[in-house]
Parts: sequence; structure tokens; C-alpha cells
Amino acid sequence: MNENILCLNIGELIVTGDDVVISTTLGSCVSVCLYSSSKKTVGIIHYALPCFLENSEEGDDLRYGDRAIPILIEEMVKATKEPVTGLKAKIVGGANCFIRDSKGGLDDIGERNIEMAKKILKQFRIEIVGEHTGGDVGRKVLYYGLEGRLQVASLTKLE
Repeated sequence: MNENILCLNIGELIVTGDDVVISTTLGSCVSVCLYSSSKKTVGIIHYALPCFLENSEEGDDLRYGDRAIPILIEEMVKATKEPVTGLKAKIVGGANCFIRDSKGGLDDIGERNIEMAKKILKQFRIEIVGEHTGGDVGRKVLYYGLEGRLQVASLTKLE
């Protein structure tokens, strides 16, 4: 069994061709997982919000899907030296965590995070081959580096 475990936090990106397991936990956040089977290389991000906001701090680009996903794609292309069409994607997360919007209503950030991932992957013509998204519980994710295999466990909802 692989003992090399890397923890991925919000606003982080990992691209590797090493024999590692990448671990993250998601609620309304989303992870986009890219894989190049020909190069045995994976890439993953963990972002919190779909879009960069006016009052956001520069340098936090990986916290926002509209900026993080293109950065992940760029890093994968650099690492694999192959076109984006050689990449496959899996999307995980985007649970409905009942976050209040500025007017006191419920804002489904999870759903908007999922939509952003799909929109950008479509723009880059990257095929989505797996998805474990939505719902109302968080997820524990393990992403296996050399294989591109994704293991997802739903977390128990607290009452």
C-alpha cells in the first residue's frame, strides 16, 4: 500500500507523476481532478467559490474556480507536454451546505461550483469521465497519482 499521502487544502493545486495518494475533504468546495493516461500524471485543485470577486485578494486565485481550473490545466499541459485534449477530468464535491447569501437567503455555492467546473472543462474540450457531486453531505477524497483512480466516501450528515 502507498504510504506517500499528500494533503490538499482549499486554494491548493498538486500536479504529480509520482506514486502518491492525494487526500482532501470537500463540502460545498469542488475538486477538479485531471489525468493523463499516456504520461501517468495527475493534477487536482480544491477551490471554494465559483468566481473571483471584486473584493478578493490577488494571489488567492486557486480559491476561485474561474481562475483555478485554467491554472490547473496550464500546469498539466506543462507537466505532460501534451495538448489538453489528451486529458480526462473527474469532478467531486459541491454539496449543498446551506450557506446564507447577503440577503439572508440560501445560496447554493456548491451547485455554482459544479457548474463552473463543467463550463470551463467544456471550453477547453476536456472530457469529463467521472463525477461525484451535489447532495447534502461532504466527501472524503483519495486520488491515486500513478493510476488516476479516484476514491470517494460520503461523510455522515450531522443533525
